[in-house]
Amino acid sequence: MTHTKSSSDEAQVKGVIALAQRLEEIVARETELFQQRRPSEVKDFEAEKIRLTAQYTKEIERLRRDPSGLKLISSGVREQLKSMTALLRKTLERHATVLEHLRHISEGMVKAVADEIATRKAPATGYAKNAALRGNAAVAPTPIAINQVI
Repeated sequence: MTHTKSSSDEAQVKGVIALAQRLEEIVARETELFQQRRPSEVKDFEAEKIRLTAQYTKEIERLRRDPSGLKLISSGVREQLKSMTALLRKTLERHATVLEHLRHISEGMVKAVADEIATRKAPATGYAKNAALRGNAAVAPTPIAINQVI
């Protein structure tokens, strides 16, 4: 029975490794697309990424609740799981860094546009030497909505 249980546990762990590998590939591809300024193509992976993330989370939680199965699998499979998990974490960190940079760039562009609009629509600040109004005529500032989600 132990042999059957360990075979079953090893098959489940190999499934987790396969999930992590595919998830890592998708996240790495998304990161590349963001870096290549092609974010519209990321949506092609969204459904699969959500599904894989949910499955991976469920399987990892199952392993955390009952770690006894990990003791029964071969050391090679255990090492594969550790290295794949480390690679996935590294890829996710890189992905988060790229997204953070893009968010800062996006916010900077929105702020620059908002500042320019405010400058152009600013009320007159007084009179120039020729007695004409300095700056633009008084106009109420135009509100801008900022979307903080990339």
